[in-house]
Amino acid sequence: MNNSIGKRVLPLKSLVFNVLTTPDKESGLSCLQSACIEGDIETVSAILNYSPDKLDSAIAFSVKIGRNAPNFAGKSIYTVLQQQDSKKHKQINGFVEKVTKHFQSQSLLHLAAKKGQVEHLRRLLDCGEYVDSISPDLSEDRITPLMLAARFNEVDVVEFLITERGALLEMQDADYFTALHHAAMGGKTENILRLIELGANVSKENYNQISAIHLAAERGHTEAVRLLLEHGADVKKVNYCGATPLMLAATKGHLQTIHLLLKNGGDLSRSDAEARLPLHYAAQGDQMDVVKFIVQKNGNVLTKTSKGDGVLHLATRLELVRYFVEQHEADIQGRNYLGRTPLHVAALKGQSDTVSYLLNQGADINSREDIGVSAFVFAVDEGHAAAAKVLIERDCDLKLINRQGPSCDVDVFEMAASRGLTDVLQLLLDRGLCDTVDRVNRYGETPLMRAASGGHYDTVAFLLDHGANVNAGNASNIEVAKGTCVDHSDSEIARKTKINIRGSRMSETSTLDSHHALVRWKSFKLLLAFGADINNKNDRSETPLQIACSTNFDKVAELLLELGCAGTNVKNDNTYSPLHHAAEYNNGKLVEMLLQYGADAKVKSDVDELTPLHVAATSNSVHAAQVLLEHGAGLEVKNALDRSPLAEAAAHGSSLMVKLLTKQGSNVHAKDKFGKTPLILALEGLCYDGDTEIQVITLVKTLLDHGSSVNGTDHYGRSPLHRVPPVATRELCDLFLQHGADVKLEDENRETPLHFAASFDNIACIEWLLQQGANVGALDRENRTPLHAAAYEGHSSSLELLIQHGADVHLADKKGWLPLHFAATRGHFNAAEVLLQNGSDVTTVDQKGRTALYLAVRSECRRTYSFWRLRLRLLAADPEWNFVEVYLENGGDKYAVDAVTGRTTLHFAAVSNDVTTLDNLVNQGLELEARAKNGDTPLHRAAARGTAEMIQRLVDRGADMSAVNNRGQTSLLVCLASSNKEGSKILLKHGSNVQVADKDGNTALHHAIRLPPSVLHLIIKMVEMLMQ
Repeated sequence: MNNSIGKRVLPLKSLVFNVLTTPDKESGLSCLQSACIEGDIETVSAILNYSPDKLDSAIAFSVKIGRNAPNFAGKSIYTVLQQQDSKKHKQINGFVEKVTKHFQSQSLLHLAAKKGQVEHLRRLLDCGEYVDSISPDLSEDRITPLMLAARFNEVDVVEFLITERGALLEMQDADYFTALHHAAMGGKTENILRLIELGANVSKENYNQISAIHLAAERGHTEAVRLLLEHGADVKKVNYCGATPLMLAATKGHLQTIHLLLKNGGDLSRSDAEARLPLHYAAQGDQMDVVKFIVQKNGNVLTKTSKGDGVLHLATRLELVRYFVEQHEADIQGRNYLGRTPLHVAALKGQSDTVSYLLNQGADINSREDIGVSAFVFAVDEGHAAAAKVLIERDCDLKLINRQGPSCDVDVFEMAASRGLTDVLQLLLDRGLCDTVDRVNRYGETPLMRAASGGHYDTVAFLLDHGANVNAGNASNIEVAKGTCVDHSDSEIARKTKINIRGSRMSETSTLDSHHALVRWKSFKLLLAFGADINNKNDRSETPLQIACSTNFDKVAELLLELGCAGTNVKNDNTYSPLHHAAEYNNGKLVEMLLQYGADAKVKSDVDELTPLHVAATSNSVHAAQVLLEHGAGLEVKNALDRSPLAEAAAHGSSLMVKLLTKQGSNVHAKDKFGKTPLILALEGLCYDGDTEIQVITLVKTLLDHGSSVNGTDHYGRSPLHRVPPVATRELCDLFLQHGADVKLEDENRETPLHFAASFDNIACIEWLLQQGANVGALDRENRTPLHAAAYEGHSSSLELLIQHGADVHLADKKGWLPLHFAATRGHFNAAEVLLQNGSDVTTVDQKGRTALYLAVRSECRRTYSFWRLRLRLLAADPEWNFVEVYLENGGDKYAVDAVTGRTTLHFAAVSNDVTTLDNLVNQGLELEARAKNGDTPLHRAAARGTAEMIQRLVDRGADMSAVNNRGQTSLLVCLASSNKEGSKILLKHGSNVQVADKDGNTALHHAIRLPPSVLHLIIKMVEMLMQ
């Protein structure tokens, strides 16, 4: 009999083992399971002898007893054996423990993907495992089986997972790396090539802008780098900190990879965001060969980074430090921006031989960085005993305060205890540095407590031998024991601390619920052995089962359920049940387990009214959702926002979830409390989530193909077309058009999709809408056009495009605001420049008489304000421009008074060039003698800045020449002080009093000395006339 798997044929031994360990369809039991239940040691042992390896055995023991079995239905062999007390069952349990001890708390599917064979994966997947599941023990990394296979295994495993079982190429781990990234990390060229052939994106970046070529170069996978370059990878691609693949290869010393990158355009003179060159990267990695190669090719070794780091701050290995010092005269006393010297850095990294060398070269052993930390403190703080001992033996300053300042009083003895530096503690005691080993810090902690909490058994023993008191500080004796039990047996701890662990209460709340999210399976079983209450709740109302589910520790959850843990529907303070947490982690296996033990698939959280299916939808947990749906979870159940799971999936951009739910028949027309359909929610969410073009189109197409209305509106009358995201392309717009989208549809504010596209700066969508007949001059209820919308957001490109298609820059809204006013009030300098270049009038005032300059000042944008001032100065120099006339013609209030200066419209008219405007205002009743806050009349303003003609007209209209302002100045004194020769002559000829002195005692004669002789003679003549 042949059982082929790809090109592989299972050996007879494997075939026999599979037959003996696969449950019979009728009885629900395998031969192995039956033997375990009956306590048949000989049969169990015989079957295990057929096992090809330990992984096969572990998989066999993981297979659950069938649901149709008469006894122990759905249980694991481990649970069956735990519930049997016979000697034979305990002996079999010993077999199971021996076989599975290497796999405890690990996902067998992920182990098989990493180092197993296709047949291992096939069997596990056939038993119900989900191909894209996230391993519980790797849950923080969110790594899938495909990622592990791509990085560690062979191409046939990768091929099987993708082509036969549908593993998704686009799945991302916690660092947003895909299977291709993992293949690059592993240097698996065959896997890389196959993934590319199957559609993987060579240029795909994670959130740190790291691509596959960065990962391959950093690990020295030269052939993988070559393959990626051949398929379009960018040799100069930089990550978030500006590092190129060449820099990363230099850090790790991969000279061959560096040669390849240089051949393909890599640059040794390129620096990153902190001005670090490849030389600095090589120095930081202590890569002597690469350093010498770069120096030979290109390098000044004395170049510093933007943070002041020289090569000695980066290189700490003795050989390289000696090379830089002795062959290139690198400065051993140089300080970086933190004030650290190379000695500080060597101590920080624990390079004891480098510390000795630098001291021999004259480095200051007691120098401190800017906040007062010495090299000795760095060594202790980082747990580097050897470096600390060198510094102690060289008589460094052993002051207990490690930083300068009253708030930085960390005790070095306590620090050494917390790092487990027993030898350092002995040296400090030998030098009489600590009068007691029980010194209590500000938090009530002793060195013994710090050592115990760090799990440093030898240090705990040392301190106890030197008289440390286990009851000192705020500790109880059991706290010391608890801190050490992570790495040492309870008998050792009990012997050292002389306490009875079994008789002590471990905590006021359950020790189980505070530990099992952090410790491994073995520790968990130990806690159970101590009699921990599996149903106890902590102060957050969490049971051990909830914590197991919330940390995705499904092996623990399974054991708790099988041991009879109650509360599958109990909610914690976050109002989530265990099922909610399992759904959140996409752990379909755990979801299935919880449902089998009575969890309610329709249970809702208290506040948001979320069902587990809602949570799965928001987390894109497809496998969990599939299991929930199989157990009757409601497709149309609404949460507090009246959203179904489909609506939440759409809102969160979960395209795979949307596919699943629409396929199940979920209503695509259902609206939430704001009237938004799943399609509107999807587009609204995509505006902010930065999803790729493919994800956007896939999600939208799925909803449209299932009948979602492209013209359906929310409570504000906005359709999906109003919500087209910035990432949208013409392809998405065409998709809407194919389904009958109305490009002129107005919302309740009469805004069209073009208004929204302009506000989003969506150039592709703007072009498409205009080509489809959208009205570039469409007005909303405030008479604002799409040009106003673009100006409000400051989108220069959108402004230019709209203007090219006929948008009117002169069109004002109901407030009298042009698009220019919006650009000014929002501080958008570049947008204002575009509008002005296309004819927008800088002098235009709104209905309240406000210019763009006024709005720019209010925006508090200095650059924009300066821009407007320059524009207005240029206009003011134009004799034809009359600001007051423009203001009045645009509806400005002639009776308005400036709130800051107290000036009236007549004051402003007095400094203009238009006497007609001034006459009109006087004729309309404006007061000639109106006073500003500084006491100036319109005649004072004309005297200071006006023309001779304006002064003459004010005098002719009866302006009082004898009026003085707050400084005691008449209009003549102001005119003379302003060096206004012609204006002064007019006022003198009309009898202005030349003898009046201002508050500083200055008369007309004092000011006239600076003016031409003709004015001085005129004043003298007036004085002589008065004297006669």
